[in-house]
Amino acid sequence: MQRLILIAVVVILTSLSGFYLSENKTTSKQPSNIILISIDTLSGMHLNKNGYHRSTTPNLDQFISESIMFNKAFSTSSYTFPGHMAMFTGQSIAMNNMVAFKLEDRAVILPKKIKTITEYLKKQDFKTAWFAPTQDYQLDLTRGFERSFDILETTAKEDGFLNKSRKEWIEKNKDSKKFMFLHSYLVHDPYIPPKPYYKKYDPDYKGRIIGEMSEFEELYNKHNKTNSWNGKLRKKLYFERVDINDSRDLIHMTALYDEEIEFQDYLLGQFFAYLRRESLYDNSVIIVTSDHGEAFGQHNELRHNTLHNEVIQVPLIIKIPGIKPKAIQSHVQLIDLAPTILDLLSLKPRHEFEGKSMMPLIDGSVEKLRDHTITIIDPSDMKAIHTTDYKYILHTSGKRELYNLKEDWKEKNNIIKDNEDIAQDLHTVLFNYITKVKK
Repeated sequence: MQRLILIAVVVILTSLSGFYLSENKTTSKQPSNIILISIDTLSGMHLNKNGYHRSTTPNLDQFISESIMFNKAFSTSSYTFPGHMAMFTGQSIAMNNMVAFKLEDRAVILPKKIKTITEYLKKQDFKTAWFAPTQDYQLDLTRGFERSFDILETTAKEDGFLNKSRKEWIEKNKDSKKFMFLHSYLVHDPYIPPKPYYKKYDPDYKGRIIGEMSEFEELYNKHNKTNSWNGKLRKKLYFERVDINDSRDLIHMTALYDEEIEFQDYLLGQFFAYLRRESLYDNSVIIVTSDHGEAFGQHNELRHNTLHNEVIQVPLIIKIPGIKPKAIQSHVQLIDLAPTILDLLSLKPRHEFEGKSMMPLIDGSVEKLRDHTITIIDPSDMKAIHTTDYKYILHTSGKRELYNLKEDWKEKNNIIKDNEDIAQDLHTVLFNYITKVKK
């Protein structure tokens, strides 16, 4: 993964009469345009509207005030590849038979029988475009993401959500139904925000962490012996200068991350302004989300190698014209995105989704979609299960954690010793799921 992926799934529908309305009805005319924006690595716990102490997202905050916000949305994993597969297929990596995947193994691809949301939309005569800053192994365009896209644009340069070619594509297809996927790594590590955001939140830091781009590029070029991009080297050079036991380092690194978020929010605001100028904002369904969050020393972890809430809680915000803004506390997951989009289009899937449409939550006909949510890195690796009240985590080593989510959302107090019966019940449900997907 490289820099920032907030996932903003922007579903633009230019005809209001085709929307799924609050009375759970649709008309015969269907939505015209769908834009999915993914902002990588944006933690749901770093949103001001979720109680975060820094106001880093004024544009997103305004968007939230016009939208349905799922305050407790979770990824199905903690990495970019499985997180995006969940969005595109409505299934976790476990349910789509990619259970033994290795992130770097580009030979592991989505089975043909599992259809992506793009394939459904292409059958409905949507023009389709993939716009992403780079093609790394996480978003490799030979693993299934590429299916049914008319255009696949990957560039090394991060230039926000808009550039000349993207505007030209929108203009060219102005009168056609459109599906656009937009992705950004700007919030991803290494945390190197541009000026004027750099040092906004922690200007007095004197430690070893590099937060200025030219300094980091000089270090990287010194150690990179080839002309090719080396993401692993960039991570190594960045994080070897971080002391996880030094609270000052952790405070500063969090500040750098927040500065990146603020820069990304600025670019998101520019994109929204463009939609308004093109008369696409007010009559569009817009969904904003992310594939995973990030850890900054919580639970003695950095980055996203864990399944605690700072990593797996993601933004999920949907703006639907004609439906009043509201906050929904029920647990949902990224696998629920594809079924929701098909529901808006009145389409039935050709395979069984693991996820469920969120429209019944939006229109108030149900209070919850499921009794629990499950998040895994791999069935043979760390796995976790949420209910409304509790969360149980099982590590590969056998270590177990249990948290009372109503009292301890940040998971600071492991209560498993005094609640073995609750842990065992959740353990059983978790392993019934793992057994099912391994068949």
